[in-house]
Order: sequence, then structure tokens, then C-alpha cells
Amino acid sequence: MSVDTVGIQTVVNEFVAAWNRGDSAAIAALFVPDADFINVLGTHERGREAIEAGHREILNTVYWRSRNQYTVRAIRPLSDDLVVVFADALLAFTMNGAERALAACPTLVLKRDGERWRIVVFQNTGVAPDGARSGADLPLAPRPASAVGLNANWA
Repeated sequence: MSVDTVGIQTVVNEFVAAWNRGDSAAIAALFVPDADFINVLGTHERGREAIEAGHREILNTVYWRSRNQYTVRAIRPLSDDLVVVFADALLAFTMNGAERALAACPTLVLKRDGERWRIVVFQNTGVAPDGARSGADLPLAPRPASAVGLNANWA
């Protein structure tokens, strides 16, 4: 299997460029119509319209004028027309006048669509703070209502 690294990198570069312009429509156009997007907080958006709306909301509020950068770490071909892309991301933004940064390691599944690639699945996973070795090292969150009855030992 040959890997179209240029075409795949182009999709990643276009995502970052659209983010940095605050262009949610251009971001959504990179996805297949029935794509899945899971953001860094675990919210699952299904379909291009929901992906556009979710990005429009954050790019017009908390991530207004933010700067994103991605580095492709690895590409794993599943077939000639389907690949998994592993990346490192760093998002710089301002909150309450303070500069902040958020590191993530997105995983994307891309499918060849004619001459170009489109995103089928995008899972954005946040990187834990330095020193965290497991979920036990992270601050405890309130028990979500959807977890009631799943684990009696939930904090």
C-alpha cells in the first residue's frame, strides 16, 4: 500500500488554517457528510452540520482568535483509501486576559474521496498535565447523571 502523505497532510493543514481563521464552515467542509467528531471534552457531534455548529460556537467564544498547530506523528494505512492519522496539537488562546495552552493528541480517520481526502472520524484527546500517570492523578469531576448505576464506587 502506498500512502499519499502529501494529500493527507494537506487535509490536516487545511483544518489548522481554517481553525486559525475562525472559519467553521471551512472546517466542516473537510468532513464527509455523516462524519463523527468527538471534542476534547468528549462531546460527540454527528454529521457535518453539527460539526460546523459546534466549531462556530467555540471559535466565536472561548477560542476566539486562538491559534492551533498540528504535527502529524504517524499515518497508518488501513487500505489504499482509508488511513488513521495520529497527531500532536497545541492550542494557544486567551482566557480572562491570561494566555493559556491546551495540548491534545487527535486521531483522525480519513477516506479518499476522488482526488482528495475527507475526515470520517475525528477524536480529539486532551493530554494530561505533567506528572499524571493515570486518571487517578486528575482532578475529580462530579459524577455525570448518565453514569448513575454504572459504578457504585464513583467518587
